[in-house]
Amino acid sequence: MTYDYNLFVIGAGSGGLAASKRAASYGAKVAIAESDLVGGTCVIRGCFPKKLMVYASTFSHLYEDAVGYGWKPVKASFDWSKLVEVVHNE
Repeated sequence: MTYDYNLFVIGAGSGGLAASKRAASYGAKVAIAESDLVGGTCVIRGCFPKKLMVYASTFSHLYEDAVGYGWKPVKASFDWSKLVEVVHNE
């Protein structure tokens, strides 16, 4: 078997995907090898899931603060399993 690529990228994390896209935008034929999920640690297990959880955690404080700006209190509840589902599906 023979292959004809201008760039072979090992790892489809943030850096590998960025390099692949840049090279392809210049007309290069690109191949990517990834042993796990595309996206890398930051996207799958690190930065993005953490940011979603931090963002979700701010709402209770925002509801409390909103009363001081004329908003009527809302009886809100939190569904942990829904947050976990959103984080896993992101």
